[in-house]
Amino acid sequence: MAGLGSDPAFQNYVPQYDIYGHRHISKPYKDKTDIFQKEIRHPKWLEPPPAIKTRTELQQARKQSRIPHKSYDFDGDGVVGQLDYFVGKCFDGDADGRLTTGERRQAEKALNNGFLDKYVRGLDATGDVPRGCFVRQRRGIVTAADNTQEISSKTYQPHFNAHKVPEISTQTALALSRLSEAKGAGLVNGERWAAVCAPIIEPQPSNHITAPRTNPISHIGQRAEGDHQLARVRGGLLPMSTAVNPEREYKTVGIERVNKPLFATRGQLMETRKEAMKRESEDLRAKGDEVCVPLSVRKAERDSTEFEFRRPIQDPMTLTRLRDSRRRDKIEYDMQHFGFQQVAPREYPKFSDHPDIPFWVSDPANGGAPGRHPPAAIPRTLSEPVFKITEMAFRDEARETTEALPEQAQSLAAGRQAHEKPVYGSKTVKRWSADMLERGQGRNQPRLFDNIQPVRIGPKDLESLDLTSSLEPVRSAALRARTNERKSNAQNPRRSQL
Repeated sequence: MAGLGSDPAFQNYVPQYDIYGHRHISKPYKDKTDIFQKEIRHPKWLEPPPAIKTRTELQQARKQSRIPHKSYDFDGDGVVGQLDYFVGKCFDGDADGRLTTGERRQAEKALNNGFLDKYVRGLDATGDVPRGCFVRQRRGIVTAADNTQEISSKTYQPHFNAHKVPEISTQTALALSRLSEAKGAGLVNGERWAAVCAPIIEPQPSNHITAPRTNPISHIGQRAEGDHQLARVRGGLLPMSTAVNPEREYKTVGIERVNKPLFATRGQLMETRKEAMKRESEDLRAKGDEVCVPLSVRKAERDSTEFEFRRPIQDPMTLTRLRDSRRRDKIEYDMQHFGFQQVAPREYPKFSDHPDIPFWVSDPANGGAPGRHPPAAIPRTLSEPVFKITEMAFRDEARETTEALPEQAQSLAAGRQAHEKPVYGSKTVKRWSADMLERGQGRNQPRLFDNIQPVRIGPKDLESLDLTSSLEPVRSAALRARTNERKSNAQNPRRSQL
C-alpha cells in the first residue's frame, strides 16, 4: 500500500474486495477520484432522524390522517359529515388536515354568503368506479344515469318537426314492426296455399255411425217427465221447481260483462252483506229472546233435576244409625234366643237348637236357649289332628343323645375316667339344604298347608265390639251392661245339662 500510494497514478485508489471478503483478482483496486468532482455537503448519517421511523408508525399516522379534525365540524353536531368534510377541504389552504383560526373564519363567512348554492347535492352513487354512466355537468346542467332524456331537452333546441309524433319512434320498434309484418304476410300465403292444395275426400254413404237416427223421446222417463210438467202447469205451477234463493243459486262464476251491476265495487258488496248479516243477527236475537231459555236458567233447572234424582227415597243410612240398628237387632236376637227364667233355680243355656250338637247330647225335654259362650278349645296335647293316608303324624324332632348309643359303648364309657380337658362350644353354620334335610323337609314330604293348625279363639275374639269403641257413650253403655250381667250371673249361676 505504501508503494501504491507513492505512485501518483494510483494515489486515489482503494482496495476492492469480492462478496467473500477476498481481494478481487482482476480489479484489486477501485478508482475514487470522482468523489472530488461531486459536491457533497454532508453525509446521510449526519442528517436528523426522520419523524416516522418504522412502518407501524407510518400506518398509524396514515390512519390518523384519515380521521378529519374537529375543526371541520361546521354544523356543530359533534361529527364531521360529508358536507363538513367537503367545506373544510375547500378552505384548508395548507392541506394539513385542520383549519386554522383564519381559515375557519373565512369558511364561516363564505357559508353565510351562499357558498353551497354553487353546488348540487344528492347525486351520490355507489358501485364500481368504471361504471357505464356517471354524474357529470354539460352546458351548466348536471346529467346523471336516469335523467339523460329529460335533461337533453334543456341542453339542445328542439327540431323543426318535433311536434309530430312518429308511429315508430325507435329503431327497435321499427325492427319489431318489420318482423311482425313479414310473419303476417307469410301466414297469409301459407293459408292460401293450404286452401288451394287441400286434399279432396271421397264422399261416403251415411250409416248408423255417421248419421244415427234421433227420436224426440229416447227413454220412457222423458215421457213421464213431460206428463209431470204438464200436470204442474195445469195446476198453476211452473213446469220445473225453482231454487229457494234464485238470486244466489242461479249465479255462476263467469267473465260476462254486466253493464250496470247492482254493486259497482267490491266494497259496496261487502258492506251490503255486512249490513244484511247484522240485521239477520238482530232478528234472530229478538226471536231467541222470545222462545229461548237463558243458559243460567237451564243450568239451574238441570242442577235441580240432578239433585232431586239423587235424593234418596228414605233417610240416608249413616254410621251412627247403622250401629244403633245393629245394637237393636242384637238385643232382639238375644231376647228371642237367650231368654232365661226369672225364678230360681237358674240354669245354663242349652245347645239343643244348635245344628253342630248331636241329638243324643241335646235334651229337648228341658228346652231352653243355647249358652252365650262357646266351649273352651281342646288343647293340642289332648287332641291330635286327623291326617290323610299319605301324611304323617306330628312327632318330636329327633336328636342324637347318649341313650341312643349301643350297650357296648355305654359299658366302655362307664369304666373310663372323664377327660379333664375343657370343652369349648362351637358355632357351625350349616347350609340351608342340610338344615332342611335334617328337619325332614326334602322330597316326598307332606304338603305344608295340609298341616296348618286351626287358629285358636281367645276370649277377646268373642267379646262385643262396643267394649272397645272409640265413642265414649257406646263404650260406657257396653261396660255398664257387662257389669250388670256379671252381677246377675254371680247371683244366678248357669248350669250345663252335660
